[in-house]
Amino acid sequence: MRIKIFHSMLDHFGKWFLDYYYTHPYIWGDPHRLDVGNQVSLQNTVLNLSSGKIVIGDYCVFGHNCMLLTGKHKFSHGKRLSLSTRTINNNDINVCSEYFSTIDQLAKYLNYSKTYLKRNILNNLPFKTVNGKILYPKVCIDKWIENKEAPIKGFDIIIEEGCWIASGVIIIGAVTIGKHSIIGSGSIVTKDIPRNTFAAGIPARPIKSLLSEELHSSRQ
Repeated sequence: MRIKIFHSMLDHFGKWFLDYYYTHPYIWGDPHRLDVGNQVSLQNTVLNLSSGKIVIGDYCVFGHNCMLLTGKHKFSHGKRLSLSTRTINNNDINVCSEYFSTIDQLAKYLNYSKTYLKRNILNNLPFKTVNGKILYPKVCIDKWIENKEAPIKGFDIIIEEGCWIASGVIIIGAVTIGKHSIIGSGSIVTKDIPRNTFAAGIPARPIKSLLSEELHSSRQ
């Protein structure tokens, strides 16, 4: 009896897990950088916000197992940048004349939400204390950005309204997919796609205009 109950519970949990996995997107990075329009179906799309924002227009539909990837990794002299020995000189902190004095200023400059900044970034940033107040030197923050292996911005993904992104598509920023376009299953998008276009392939390229197809069909 116990074995039957156990298998029943396992079966129930397995169905619940699969249902949840295939119907809920996964967000990696600061959710503040994600802007999703109305009536968008994401399924289990992976949304990587490490190196930019993702904007998805109204009425877009995604198939299963899609990935939207802004995240990049810098290499220097054949190695990952984080494996180098670059450090921030303490003299930079002392001679700096421009500082961020509030979390709001710092979050705006780095394009992070305050919540994400406090939880994941703040402890890694250089600072100095003046009269009991914490200040973040701008020159050191800029060097931290430069030395960071994963860029914090510059690789946005913009998907305009009414697009259909078929199952298994990978979109690598920075790109824009024009409104009312279709990306074929299994494609990898690395460049901008014009609006009203069917694109497919690795890398994805425009195959045909959906607008001309519609006009052609209407004449039959």
